[in-house]
Amino acid sequence: MAQPASGGQVGWPPGNRLGGHGTTRLLEAVRSHWGIGNSLHWSLDAAFGEDQCRVRKDNGPQNMAALRQISHSLLKRETSLKAGIQGKRLQAVWREDCLLKVLRS
Repeated sequence: MAQPASGGQVGWPPGNRLGGHGTTRLLEAVRSHWGIGNSLHWSLDAAFGEDQCRVRKDNGPQNMAALRQISHSLLKRETSLKAGIQGKRLQAVWREDCLLKVLRS
C-alpha cells in the first residue's frame, strides 16, 4: 500500500475517519440503496416485462423507462382496486373506468 506523507497507511475510507461503526453504517446505507433499486427493477420487470423490452434506438429506452416508472407510481397510488400492480395494469387496459381511477389517483 502507498505510504502518505504522515507515515500512516492509505485505505478506504481515507484515513479511516469513519471508524469501525461508521464503516458499518456506510455499508448498510449502500446495501439498502441497492435493495431499493433492485426491488423497483423486480416490480417493473414483473408488471411491465421490462427485461423483454426491444426498444433500443435513440432515446427510446429512456422514454420507455420513464413511462413505466410513471405508470408504476400511478398504479401504486390507486387504492380502490384490490389487486397487485400487474393486476391493476391489466384492469386499466380492459376497463375504461379502472383506467380513469388510476389516472385520477
